[in-house]
Amino acid sequence: MRAEALNSMSSRVQALFRALGPWPIRDKEIAFILSLFVLLSGSVVEMNVGDEATRLTAFQALQKMALPSVITAVVVFLTLRLGRTLLARFTGYQRLIYFSTAVLLGSLIVPMRWLLIDIFDVRLNSGLADGFPLFWVSGLMYLAINASMGRSTAKLAAEVERTQTLLHELEGQRTKIVDAQEQVRKEIATYLHDGLQSQLVVLGLQMRNSIKNLPADQAAIANSFIEEIEHIRRVDVRKASQQLSPDLQQISVATAIRDIADRYSPEVKVAIGIDSAVQSPALPERTKLALYRIAEQVILNAAAHGQARNVWLSIASQGDCFDFQIANDGHPLIHPQQPGGGAAIISSWVDYLDGSWSLTQEAGQHVLFKATLNLPVLDSRG
Repeated sequence: MRAEALNSMSSRVQALFRALGPWPIRDKEIAFILSLFVLLSGSVVEMNVGDEATRLTAFQALQKMALPSVITAVVVFLTLRLGRTLLARFTGYQRLIYFSTAVLLGSLIVPMRWLLIDIFDVRLNSGLADGFPLFWVSGLMYLAINASMGRSTAKLAAEVERTQTLLHELEGQRTKIVDAQEQVRKEIATYLHDGLQSQLVVLGLQMRNSIKNLPADQAAIANSFIEEIEHIRRVDVRKASQQLSPDLQQISVATAIRDIADRYSPEVKVAIGIDSAVQSPALPERTKLALYRIAEQVILNAAAHGQARNVWLSIASQGDCFDFQIANDGHPLIHPQQPGGGAAIISSWVDYLDGSWSLTQEAGQHVLFKATLNLPVLDSRG
């Protein structure tokens, strides 16, 4: 039982020492607090010791103790800065250096008090033994400030790391959602292009075969239906397939964005100006898709929510990045918009291109979407 009690006590002592340090040494903070302690305690003594004739006013006492407190701050700061330097250089002896710095600080404070009393005639007992409690005060202050600030900083760092981890996880989930959306779009587009078109072709052939024996007037009506089905197959189904998942290996970004503009014509006029570097065949397909989806979503918002009649889109190379702007003359913004919230799709694609974006109300009453995208500036000749 006695051995267990000794082991338990030893464990508690070790835990206490671990709690006390080593922590990062807060040289500036401790120097400031100790100098403030000297300033205030010395001023109080000067205001209360002696007879009425020799007592100082508060202002006079602060004036007298100002220089001693500054000297204290300098000495404490240099002592602790030495400890910080040694901690950084001799990493294998951090615990020894850390606690030795506390002893060194207390050992300097006591004679420094005596010197300040002698030089500045501060009305305190001048014996070294009378100032010995300062050894413990300064040492404990050193340990307490470093430990409290160190633990707080460690907790804050842990929270920041946890928040960053959650943000990375959220970003990963958002990327997965966008990828899943693209996959669904692609599957539907493939079905429209291959499956539905084939079925419409077969339907048209079957209808043509079934009307061969009909009277001429009935055959003409049936042929008009067949032509309408054929138009839907050749134009509408292909267009829907292209809009769902544009084949950016075969067409340029500019062509794909012009197809977006055609959807809203003539209700919304979209003026497009795109740098030749963006139209380079060497631009990765995923990057082209990102530019396409950003343009698609911003123009949709301008038309559907802003009731815009005119939209101006431009993508221009600016050094190592691209300046992507889309202005519209729709309803003014009530509040300036920032990434996030309902703009998750835009944010996801802008983040993919390692960029940033904003939506603001310009002085000329235009709503302006602006993004800076880190894209490689490629030769338009490929």
